Amino acid sequence: MRRNRDGSWDLWQVQPSARIRYDHLWELAYGQHALSEAGFEVRHAGIIYVNGTHCRREYGEDGPESLFFQEDCMDRTVELLDRLPSLAGEFHRLLNSDREPRTEPGPQCRTMEPCPFERRCRPDRPEHWVGDFYRMSQARRQELLRAGYNDIREIPDGEKLTPLQSRIRKALRTGQPFLAQEFAERLNRLGSPLHYLDFETFSPAIPPYPGTRPFELIPFQWSLHTETAGGNLEHRYFLADGGADPRPEFARSLLSALPSPGSILTYTNYESQVLRSLKTGQPGLAEALEETAGRCVDLCALVRKHLYHPSFGQGFSLKRILPALAPELTYGTLDVRDGLEASRTFLALTMEPDKERRCNLRKSLLDYCERDTLALVMIKRYVLKKSPARTPQ
Repeated sequence: MRRNRDGSWDLWQVQPSARIRYDHLWELAYGQHALSEAGFEVRHAGIIYVNGTHCRREYGEDGPESLFFQEDCMDRTVELLDRLPSLAGEFHRLLNSDREPRTEPGPQCRTMEPCPFERRCRPDRPEHWVGDFYRMSQARRQELLRAGYNDIREIPDGEKLTPLQSRIRKALRTGQPFLAQEFAERLNRLGSPLHYLDFETFSPAIPPYPGTRPFELIPFQWSLHTETAGGNLEHRYFLADGGADPRPEFARSLLSALPSPGSILTYTNYESQVLRSLKTGQPGLAEALEETAGRCVDLCALVRKHLYHPSFGQGFSLKRILPALAPELTYGTLDVRDGLEASRTFLALTMEPDKERRCNLRKSLLDYCERDTLALVMIKRYVLKKSPARTPQ
C-alpha cells in the first residue's frame, strides 16, 4: 500500500507469476473492498508480476533490470467489486458457522489444484471412481455420474470410451494387466546399444545467469544408462556445481557421452524439447543437439498405447507405474524423490557455502537422477519378459 499526498491510497499486489490470472483479480478486488469498508479511498489498484517476456539478465550485471511489470487493474475489477459485498457477507457467515457448508462436490473442487478435502466430502467414493477416469472431459464424467455410474468397472460396454479408456476399464474389471505384443516388437526394433536418458531442470523467477530470462528452463543434470546387446549397463552422469551457467557444459558433456548410433529412451518428450531449446544458446552444437533430439523415443507414449496394469490407477507417471512393474526399485529411500524437489535441491546447492553440505546435496541429486534412468531400464525389461510370444503364421 502507498499513501498519496491527497490522503488516498494505491494498492499493489505482488504475484510470483509471469501473467495476470483471473484469481489474481479476485484477490485484488477483495483487497479494494476491504480497504473501502475500512474507510480508505483507493485511487489505484494493480498487480505487480514478473516480466517474463521482455526481461533478460544482461552480461556484466549484478542483477536483472525490469524484473517486474506493474499494471493498473482498476477497470478489470469493477464488475467483481459489484459482487463482493454479498460474497463477503456469505464468507463471513460460513466462517462463523459451526457447520460445514452443504455444497455438492463438483468441478469447482479441481479448479487450479485438486482440493485435499475432496475424499472427505465423498467418503463413499470407490477406489476406481468415474470422476478420476483418465483423460476424460469433466463434462463427460459428470454425465456418467448423473447416470448412476460411480465405479469405472460399472460403466456398460455400450458407453462411448476411447480405446485407452476401454483397456483401463477391462483391466480393472478382470484385475489382469494389458500388454500388447507390439510393445516388445517396437522395443526390439530399437536395436543396440540402447540409451536411457533423463534430465533435471530448474526455472527460477530471478534470472540466475547472464542471458537468461525469468522462469526460463535451465537444465543442470543428466543421467545416462547405456545397455549393450548382452544386457550390460554403463552409467554416466553430469551435475553442474551451480557457480556458472550449466548449459554449455551440460550440452558438451552429454554429446560427448552419447555415441552416434543407438536410440535414446526417455520418459515423455521432455528431454527432446530441452535439447532443442539448447540450440539457441549453443549455435556451434545446434546440429548435433537436433540430431540427438531426433533419436529420442518417448517411452511414456509407448506405455500408454501398449501397457496398462490395474495398479497404475488413473495415471502413467513414472512414479505411478514403477511400483507395479519393478517394486524392488523404490524412490522411498531417496532424499530427493521428484523433479520439483530436485529443482529446489539444486537451487539450495548453488547457495550452500558448507563443503560437506554441498557434497550431501550433490549425492542426493545424483542418486535421484540415476534412479530415473534405471527405472526406464526396468520398464523395458519388464515388457520383454512379460510379453506374450508371437504365434508363428
